Parts: sequence; C-alpha cells; structure tokens
Amino acid sequence: MSAGHMVLTSGINFKELSISKELRAGVFLNASGNRTDRHSILYLPPHSRLITSKENVRGNRAVFLDRDGTIVEDVGYLTSVLKLNILKGSIEGIRLLRDHFLIILVTNQSAVDRGLMSLDDLMEIHQILAGVLQREGAGPDAIYSCPHLPEIQCYCRKPQPGMVMRAHNEFSIDLGHSSLIGDNISDIIAGQRAKIPVTILVRSPKTDLINSLSVKPTHTVDNLFEASKCILTMEDSGIGNFVG
Repeated sequence: MSAGHMVLTSGINFKELSISKELRAGVFLNASGNRTDRHSILYLPPHSRLITSKENVRGNRAVFLDRDGTIVEDVGYLTSVLKLNILKGSIEGIRLLRDHFLIILVTNQSAVDRGLMSLDDLMEIHQILAGVLQREGAGPDAIYSCPHLPEIQCYCRKPQPGMVMRAHNEFSIDLGHSSLIGDNISDIIAGQRAKIPVTILVRSPKTDLINSLSVKPTHTVDNLFEASKCILTMEDSGIGNFVG
C-alpha cells in the first residue's frame, strides 16, 4: 500500500473513540425481521433519511457503495473497529453524492460465518463507521451485509444482486436512476445484474483489472471521490439514464 493512500478519518483514534448513544443507536434486522435466518443483515443508522425523510433526495435514487477497498481499507477481514482506516477521498466523495442520492452500503462479510467475528462485532463496526461518517457530513442511509460463506451460494452475497434488490423492494429504490461503486468485479456484476445503469470500478490493491476487461464497468477510477465526480458529471449531462 502506498504511503498516504490511507487516512485515519480526521485524525480520529478509533481505540479511544467514544460515540454518543444517538450515533450508536439504530435498527438491525434481516429480511424476515430477526437475526437467525440466512438473509442479509440491514442496519439503519439513526440519521438515515429512510427513517426520517426522503424530502431532500430527488426521487428514490441511490448510490450503492461497497465497503472494504472502496470506503475503508481492505484489511482482509475487518473484525474490529481498531482496524478501521477510512480511505482518502471517501468522505469527500460521499458528501458530494448525499445531496442527490440516498447512500446505501452493500458489503460481503463472510468473517461472521467463518467464526472470525460475531454478528454483534459486525454491528458495532457499522455503528461506529456510520456514526463517524455522519459526524463528517457523509452518513450512510443504510448498510446491508451478507454474513455468509461463498459456498453457501446465497442470493445476497455479491456478485448476486440480492442486497441491492432487497433495498429496492424494501424502500422502493429507483434502480434505473441509481448507480453502484465498488473495487471488486463482483460489485460491478451485482450492479449489472440488478440493471443499475452506472457501475464504477475503484482501483484498489485487490482489484482484478484483468477480469474487469470482460465485465466493462461504466468507468474505472482511483478513489471514491473521483467516482462521485463522474456520477455528478453524468447527471449534469443527462448521461447514464439519470434523467427521466
């Protein structure tokens, strides 16, 4: 990893971080309303506009964001908040998008089924991450997680589009006027399977650029900030089916 590629958000020491109850609160549930079935896990932060209001977002459009390698450093298995490093450009990029789109994270987290972390650990990481992003003006509206192993072949694990489709079904997200950003080919495939018109690949140390030649994302960029600028440029130009 090149020097300066990662930044600890605004100099925050996650080990000493104390977040208010308001930032740590929220709603966790899976597709059937409990935590036992094999479904994706949904976290709605307390600041989510899906809970409060969508008045400031035109339509029900969303930008779907991968987590590891796109917003935060991909450390293999992020099993503790102490491993959280928010990537340079992530906060600025989400800020750009928030005035125009709902922000929904969709992330594969097989560390849960591998026994490397508990579901409670995952919840804590997402509470902390959402709270920190919110304090920086970049709070997500929802975080969907697939906790399953690849061999389970569930519908929610990317490259399957299950998490995206669940957001569409639960919150009437207009996928035809939405976009998706991720650093993995599986992210791009999930977006394309969900018929999202704009998919942007962010280069990371784990990005498979060779296989990306056959998948063909809309754009390939260096970070989330650049991806966000691409989306807004396309919107201003009426490109990418954003105007309808």
